[in-house]
Amino acid sequence: MKRLPIIYGLFAALFLGSEDILFCSDKNAVGFDRAKNSRVTTYTKENFTLIVDFEKKKVFSELLLFTPALPESQTCVDSSAVRGLYCINRYGGTISINLTTLEYNRASIYIAVDATDDVVIRHGSCISY
Repeated sequence: MKRLPIIYGLFAALFLGSEDILFCSDKNAVGFDRAKNSRVTTYTKENFTLIVDFEKKKVFSELLLFTPALPESQTCVDSSAVRGLYCINRYGGTISINLTTLEYNRASIYIAVDATDDVVIRHGSCISY
């Protein structure tokens, strides 16, 4: 019975890999309201779950449109100087996260000729599950 936790830990490591599951909350959210001639305004703070795989340079979050179903729709680069990850998806969603402090900056910067989505910048922090 003493070996059961060791066996479970090895089993989990094989299947979970290097993914970290984070619960994140915005502290501030500001942006430009396109319906009001891009007037600067504040936005509702959001909470979301973020799965981070630093080794594979991937993040997943349904709310941020970083989905596992379309991993090719995002690009991430790392910064070993701050143990950070910078990601963008094809919908103009961006996130940069410091994996030491778990603070992040994210934005919705979708742009098109007929775009109606607001441009929003958010700052917040995460906790690890």
